[in-house]
Amino acid sequence: VTRCAIESLQLAGLLVAAVVNIAWVNNFGRGYSRSGYAAKPGMWDRETDSATEPGHSMTFDDDDDGEGPPLKTLIGVDYRTLRALLKKKEYKAADAETRRLLIVMSGKAAVKRGWIYFSEVKLIPDDDMNTVNDLWSHFSGGKFGFVQQRKIWKKNRGAFDKFAEETSWFTSKWQNRNWPDEFVYDDVEGVIGHLPLTNCIRGAQVLTELLSHPAFEVKRPATFGESSSAAGSSASAAKKEKKSAMSMLGAFGSAATAAPRAAAGSASLPFAGASAAPLLPRRAPRGGLAAAAAVSEVAEAPTSAAAAKLADLEQYGVINDFGIILPEVPDGAKVSAFLIYDIIGKPMYMGFSKDLRNTLRTLLVRRPELCYTYKCTHLMQADQAELLALRETWFAELGATPPGNKDPRQKNMWESPVDGGAMNPRAYKLTAEQKAKEVLRTLKDRGLKEIVSFNPELIEEGKVDVLPSKLLASDLLAQTAAVGTNTSLIETEYKGKLVKYEIYFKSEFNTNGGWWVDCEVTASKQKTMHRVVIGKEFAEAVGCMSPKTIVQHAFTMLLAKKVPMKTEGMLMSEDFPVAYFTCTTLATAFPEFLEFFGEGQTKRFDWDVAQWHFKQVHDYNLDDMRTPPVGPNGGVYNQKDFE
Repeated sequence: VTRCAIESLQLAGLLVAAVVNIAWVNNFGRGYSRSGYAAKPGMWDRETDSATEPGHSMTFDDDDDGEGPPLKTLIGVDYRTLRALLKKKEYKAADAETRRLLIVMSGKAAVKRGWIYFSEVKLIPDDDMNTVNDLWSHFSGGKFGFVQQRKIWKKNRGAFDKFAEETSWFTSKWQNRNWPDEFVYDDVEGVIGHLPLTNCIRGAQVLTELLSHPAFEVKRPATFGESSSAAGSSASAAKKEKKSAMSMLGAFGSAATAAPRAAAGSASLPFAGASAAPLLPRRAPRGGLAAAAAVSEVAEAPTSAAAAKLADLEQYGVINDFGIILPEVPDGAKVSAFLIYDIIGKPMYMGFSKDLRNTLRTLLVRRPELCYTYKCTHLMQADQAELLALRETWFAELGATPPGNKDPRQKNMWESPVDGGAMNPRAYKLTAEQKAKEVLRTLKDRGLKEIVSFNPELIEEGKVDVLPSKLLASDLLAQTAAVGTNTSLIETEYKGKLVKYEIYFKSEFNTNGGWWVDCEVTASKQKTMHRVVIGKEFAEAVGCMSPKTIVQHAFTMLLAKKVPMKTEGMLMSEDFPVAYFTCTTLATAFPEFLEFFGEGQTKRFDWDVAQWHFKQVHDYNLDDMRTPPVGPNGGVYNQKDFE
């Protein structure tokens, strides 16, 4: 009797479980696996315990206050724990929960092994991928999430090392942080795209698939947490700002007489008083830091109807097309108000400056990862009340105070020298010098061409900050003109193919037997550096004595034939040495190169005799110690001319 009663209870329990499961399937078109994880409908029928019908999306509703994006899922995954952790800013726990959820979303096999195959990522439904990304983006204020990482990934053309450096997964070149404690679980200290983390120990294939997921290929409304108004005005301003190098050069030449064009940015430096010099003085003030020319904290102020609106201001890159920092400031301007934006157009910091160029240089050195574009307006009188009213107007237009003005830690990072990070005074100088080198590498990667010198006294104290520039406004314009004169935008057709690129001739040397030309070529959003040697015998044979013309023809053909413009490591016999080559070598490898110089040049070119032997008349190991005789490097770029 006892045994029969027990069996009856077991049977009743099985019937109840079956009824519950059937009700779940009827309501949501899915069932649960034995492991307790949601099974993907219609995708892994072999892995589920019940037949499911694909295509039904659901949203979890509960008693939450409704903050954040909807928790949409196509496979019955519960994202409420992730939402709760992100809402409480518990990013470390949220990162771990995200990894768990990705495994769940990838299917039962991934759950069993405890990690994901890269081939499983594409099977995750769009709704679920968007839910995870939107939660991260919303609660971090648009700073974290897969979409932000995707932008950085695409910008670096999928180069993992560059991506990891920009997201601060690497502290320097291939120097990774130790997981999990060395990563930054903070939306204030963490850089854009730092979270969520993806395990790349087995390679970057999973990361590549995540950032290439079809969910992120479709254009959607502004991501949760991002300021649509700021992003919209930033995007439209950026579009309006795009100009050719030569048109910008013409604008620079008329800067002294033309009305000022506002610049785009979001930063806040304090204001240092009413007596101010013009923003581009004849000589920058000696002693002190660049930021010292700008600042002292300001208090609350009433709004002003006459204040300039951010939406009406134009947006500019902190580093212009010529690789220098050169804001346009009208004669007689006493103070500039500016706003700095990061790479995605999010306002970061607002401030005032009496020397806008040096202030921008200082901020770029202190926060290179956040200082990309700016907006600004100029005032002919340093009126404290007007500045305060302008600041409040901009903050009201933004809808929030930029983090660099609101958060004390962020504010200190914008307004103080960079700390080298040494704990022991004996290591102050060493760590500061290492930090300075890291900053210079970052600025070089950003395309900065002007010289940056650091304050030696601060280096001794373990801190890094830039010295004020000693270049005159006229020197900067001359430098810009030199770069513009030596820059050519080539757009031509070669054998039915459209070839478009920009070439910048850095320097040209007359040698014993010809010319040696150093140049930068920018094509398909990629910049490469080359050294080309042209022998006089070659030039005479092809009937062209212009080294620049020969070099332009060379790169027109190389780009049309899609010869790799950058080679690394050991070159094989079939690889063309594109970084350093002679034109004779080019003509030997690609005989069609001679067609640029006329139909008869192939016959005139002596293949046996014209192999030009480069005779060394300079010590080429001392390039950095010698002033090039031709090009902008021979004058404005040489720091010794201004010491």
